[in-house]
Amino acid sequence: MARSALTRARVLSAAIGLADESGVESLSMRSLGARLSVEAMSLYNHVSNKDDVLSGMTDLVWAQIDLAPGVDDWRTAVRTICVSLHHAFLRHPWSCRLHGTTAGVARLRYIDRSLMHLREGGFSAGVAYHAHHLLDGYVLGYTLQVIDYTSGDQGASDAMQELVASVSSEMPYLMEHIEQHVSGVPDEPGFEIGLDQILDGLERRL
Repeated sequence: MARSALTRARVLSAAIGLADESGVESLSMRSLGARLSVEAMSLYNHVSNKDDVLSGMTDLVWAQIDLAPGVDDWRTAVRTICVSLHHAFLRHPWSCRLHGTTAGVARLRYIDRSLMHLREGGFSAGVAYHAHHLLDGYVLGYTLQVIDYTSGDQGASDAMQELVASVSSEMPYLMEHIEQHVSGVPDEPGFEIGLDQILDGLERRL
């Protein structure tokens, strides 16, 4: 059977698969070539270098975001975008850590559409500016917490448990918090509760 022709899209898709399975630190031109069963040098006909690969694969993740086209209500639209971004990052955890290091067309479109929904919803340019960064930062921060909890080193987790046990009598409110955190993973409702609180605050600015 003839092998599929090598294209930029195929290279980036393979890079995403490799990063999803083994982490972005496992990605190199050599490992990517091996995954595609080609010599690493042949990749340079489709990508400039590793940075180009990272930029391209990250932008493909941004392209997965639901930008709420045709949604007139600003709150529904912005909420849809934030939840979609959160889920895209969870599907591809490595992309969350590359947030802000690359800027392709899809990421720029996400910023533009987020601002559009806020501006057309009645917010001034100044408030929309701060609102976008607040929402973007919330999604990034919360998602990173989830990723860190689910991929944490067991040794580090055991050490933390020992530390907490040693100070439990001195820090009752910490222990109370830990009891509510017993699963060890920020829950999905928690993300949306926090998001709704931010949106409630923004709504009061109108």
